[in-house]
Amino acid sequence: MAAPYIPPAGTTEIGIADLSWNGRLPPPPTIRADLLDYRTQAFMSVVKDRDPVDAAVIESLWRVRGSGIAVQNTGARFLDVPKLDDNAKTLLSNEARTALERIIRRGDITLLKIVVETGGDWAEVSVHYHNNRSVDKTERVARKRIPEEIDNGTT
Repeated sequence: MAAPYIPPAGTTEIGIADLSWNGRLPPPPTIRADLLDYRTQAFMSVVKDRDPVDAAVIESLWRVRGSGIAVQNTGARFLDVPKLDDNAKTLLSNEARTALERIIRRGDITLLKIVVETGGDWAEVSVHYHNNRSVDKTERVARKRIPEEIDNGTT
């Protein structure tokens, strides 16, 4: 039985490959934090860039506290609210405040207000804040819709 043919290094089935190119590669895109499309949860950080403090606010609202060993004391537990009644607004507001506690204590943001709206089977937490690390001092709003989406815009 004959041994199988193994071509020499640098060749392919269609010919010899040129492995001598050593040009400069383009620089990688600037990525500070993962930017998510709040409707589809698709990553957009390869295309766009976001302020790191705004990204930290969104990540704090999005992260589930206690869901992993590295997030025992950060994030919120919005889904632990058993039902959406009058008491739920207070509980959801407290969860948002707990999620943002570290960012507020560090002086990155100034919390202006937390607005909670509830419906039949949904709730939305809107956090109004100033980004203290940015030159743009407009009021910013980060929204977390429970159970599924998140939004960040300016008002």
